Amino acid sequence: MSEFTEDNDPIIINHYCCYIQQTVGPATDCAIRRSWRVPSAAIQLFRKFFGKGPNRGNASLLQYDPRRMVFSCIFLASKIEESFIRVQELAEMLNSQDPSNGGEQILRG
Repeated sequence: MSEFTEDNDPIIINHYCCYIQQTVGPATDCAIRRSWRVPSAAIQLFRKFFGKGPNRGNASLLQYDPRRMVFSCIFLASKIEESFIRVQELAEMLNSQDPSNGGEQILRG
């Protein structure tokens, strides 16, 4: 069993960025599908929050649950891009989907 460390952060961040695209991107069949602007903005917000370096959040994946941050970033991006998503719709998505896939599959690639 692999251990989650900060060395694994880029792999996990990329996984969740792909998940954002699959969840609200224009190619999805989901009810909260939006234009390419919403997932792009959500991915930027997610990367800024968990990114390392200047002008980044420097937050750790060990400190904050990335699944909850995904939905927070999607909600905020929908407001920024004026393509509103209701909180109830996001809550239903959060309850019905688990993007982590057990965690181990992400690290294996």
